[in-house]
Amino acid sequence: MSDKYDYFSQALNRTRSQGSLLTFLELDAPWSIDFETSPRGAPTHYIAEGDNVWFEMEGYEPKRLNSGDLVMLPQWHRHALKSTKGTSCSQTIRELVAKNAGPIWQPGVVLETPFKLVQHGDGARTKILSFVLEIGSDAQHSILSALPPLIHRTNADNELVPLMRFVGDYLQQELEAARIGFASTSSRLAELLFIQILRQEVIEHPDRLQGWLRGLVDPMLAPVLARMHSNPLQDWDVNRMANAAGFSRT
Repeated sequence: MSDKYDYFSQALNRTRSQGSLLTFLELDAPWSIDFETSPRGAPTHYIAEGDNVWFEMEGYEPKRLNSGDLVMLPQWHRHALKSTKGTSCSQTIRELVAKNAGPIWQPGVVLETPFKLVQHGDGARTKILSFVLEIGSDAQHSILSALPPLIHRTNADNELVPLMRFVGDYLQQELEAARIGFASTSSRLAELLFIQILRQEVIEHPDRLQGWLRGLVDPMLAPVLARMHSNPLQDWDVNRMANAAGFSRT
């Protein structure tokens, strides 16, 4: 393991959730959901079952998602999931929650009980595991703004499939048992899922990162950024930065 991942871990160790949502959607076609924008949080959708899900977001071509695929929106742009490409959304996510008498999630809240959103019908059934993680405001801005607007993992390149299946099974057990402690375990799981998605993006696509996060995977910049963060009051002139990096200023 190279040192750059140690610096990456140090940054993530300071990241903790302030709010989280973990839910299961069971939808029979035809269906469509408008996930309205929010100022905070990073929504993620994992297709647990079904091969006819369309993801649509302004500025991107519609994407067909299959079982095992995952999408994350680090800056929570407005987006839609649909069973049929190009159709108008029949409901917002808030309306679907209301139909299921589910709890209303707001930034800064960790839901204390699990819930499932269901829309029954005669068409093919799709199961989606969705979660939202909200981290501290400063960390959220610095980490999520450094990521691309859309992260898409297909089943073929998604190393998280076993973990997502485990979380899906866990959520199903919690739905049936309604045990105490769900808020704590679900928030930790949301953190774990977020970190694993972030790790895979950093390792496989460092070219898509921005700002300090990209610097953490640069062998020259990573030690400098780590020392600057640990001692922000230091006068970091060119000589000190060169020494921290182990290079000559020339």
